[in-house]
Amino acid sequence: MAKPIFLAVHVPPKIKTAIKQKAKANLANVLKIGLLVLIFLTALTVSTQMILGSVISTNLLKGMWLDTLCFFKAKKYSSV
Repeated sequence: MAKPIFLAVHVPPKIKTAIKQKAKANLANVLKIGLLVLIFLTALTVSTQMILGSVISTNLLKGMWLDTLCFFKAKKYSSV
């Protein structure tokens, strides 16, 4: 099995520093974008839950209102 051959290349310190700074900047941008996506998804989830919650609570209130109405109607017409 052939071994890989590594060529030793001298890279000037300025270029090494530039490459490291570029890598750090890319990482920072990726983290910023990731944070923005996380905030967006959280906001979307919360708003969806609020909408669903309001719909569910509205339906529950309507149901309670109808139950109360039916109860009083039943009481009015029943002889018991």
